[in-house]
Amino acid sequence: MSDTKNPLLVEEPPTVAPEGTVALATQRQERRRRRILPRTSPKFIVGSVLVLAIVLFAIIAPFFTQNPRSTDNPALAAPSAEHWLGTTKLGNDVFAQLAVGAQGSLLIGVTAGGIAIVLSLLFGVLAGYLGGWREDVLALLTNVMIVIPGLPLVMVIASFVPQRSWQLVAFVLGITSWAGAAYVLRLQTRSLRTRDYVYASKVAGEKSLRVILVEIMPNLLPLLTAQFLFAIIFAILGEAGLSYLGLGPNSSITWGSILNDAQSGQALGRGAWWWFVPPGIMIAILGAGLALINFAIDEVINPKLRNAPDAARRREGEGGHRMSDAVLTARNVSIEYEVDPPVKAAPALMTDGEIVFHDRDGHDIDVVGLDGDGLRAFRWDKISMVFQGAMNSLNPVISVRAQIFDIFDTHRPGMSKKAKQERAEELLTLVGVDPGRLTSFPHELSGGMRQRMMIAMALALDPQVMIMDEPTTALDVVVQRGIIREIMRLREKLGFAVIFITHDLPMLIEISDRIAVMLQGRIVEQGTAAEIYRNPQHEYTQRLLSSFPSLTGERGDFVRSGGVNQEVIR
Repeated sequence: MSDTKNPLLVEEPPTVAPEGTVALATQRQERRRRRILPRTSPKFIVGSVLVLAIVLFAIIAPFFTQNPRSTDNPALAAPSAEHWLGTTKLGNDVFAQLAVGAQGSLLIGVTAGGIAIVLSLLFGVLAGYLGGWREDVLALLTNVMIVIPGLPLVMVIASFVPQRSWQLVAFVLGITSWAGAAYVLRLQTRSLRTRDYVYASKVAGEKSLRVILVEIMPNLLPLLTAQFLFAIIFAILGEAGLSYLGLGPNSSITWGSILNDAQSGQALGRGAWWWFVPPGIMIAILGAGLALINFAIDEVINPKLRNAPDAARRREGEGGHRMSDAVLTARNVSIEYEVDPPVKAAPALMTDGEIVFHDRDGHDIDVVGLDGDGLRAFRWDKISMVFQGAMNSLNPVISVRAQIFDIFDTHRPGMSKKAKQERAEELLTLVGVDPGRLTSFPHELSGGMRQRMMIAMALALDPQVMIMDEPTTALDVVVQRGIIREIMRLREKLGFAVIFITHDLPMLIEISDRIAVMLQGRIVEQGTAAEIYRNPQHEYTQRLLSSFPSLTGERGDFVRSGGVNQEVIR
């Protein structure tokens, strides 16, 4: 389940839902691309600028400099208009060497990082997933590489090779720097392989490669990113250290080789700071940029590092100022059946209150004031719904593709057939269904697949709010778990709000931020999931919690007056 959830702002208790519990979750006011790419993160922006600047410098600058090995210039000349960073002891232009050296250092870093990450995946993820004797063999090799000191091994290997190209140095650095990452990845994979959704994939007959790529690898992405960026930095620093000792590439110019030449040429003693300071600064800038990018990506992908919205905040004063991340506000809502005497419930006639939808473009929409055409355009485009009975919601005599196309025909009349087909295939891929199932009829699908189809249809127009009414009813527990996990994954990826209606309070506590408990058409208690779980105030909430037995304690009694199974809620 997701660690980061998005509570929907509800100003005053509305009476709009049936008896049961309603989970209220919100969507942040960011478009889908901002959920996927950490563009708005200051760390990512600064880091990207630093790294991009160095990459562009390595690509462009060599075309505008002289031969970096030319000795026609005066020796140890200070920086000037003719030589921006001065010259070396042999008269080499330092700026020209710095530009060409950037190419060599970057190539070594990326190549070594790629080799290290591939080996860590092979010995880490594969070992952790396979288990048994195969894990023991791969783990043994990993442990051997861990206890062997990396840099001394590189020095030994390099000393036996007189002619060292940058490719050879990158290879040596790559094969000596993967073991630590592999050890961590193996432990993480061993933990993930015991999760319910991994077991469900295995039971469903999924191939091991697909389980690793689809179920396990996405959870390791932050760690893989960090390890790859760290491997690049390690390789660049390692090459600089080897070159400083005279064991680096002797047929290429790198920042490390410049530092080695400066050391052997006694640049520090001669006061030629322009010889050794620039390559050191370039290495530091590149390291800082990659580290900042790593932090930014980790914050976006890893929910535990993401700043969760404050669910407790309310509108400020009577001025009606709303939270910037609220997508739907309901106040004083009252809904009644027109019978004698009136019965309060839904669906029926709304007799009081207001419901305001806060659109992505910054406009507020009065939902109650929408007329027939306006309401038809609003539905599914801004707010969609997944109904309780998927089989009853899908037309049994029309293919899935035709039913998805009907949404586009209604709300996107100018959409081409090719675009509709591509979007339909994308939707099914999102919810984990083979796009080939577009030609299937509802009766040809399992209950879990039909429910996934409904989720796909609800996502068709990229709504900001999705209402889910008992979406896992009549499904077995394994399929239920898969559906809930899919909903939470899509919410995190696409950034929409979820209003979850269900009687399954324990499940709701696991996935929600804020919960409202309703009895006879009225909210009798609401609060954060933790508050409801640890300290339920209303008798009905206590009974809902106690009605679900503990695996080890006594069974709760729903009809017991005020009875609470402490084993369940402690």
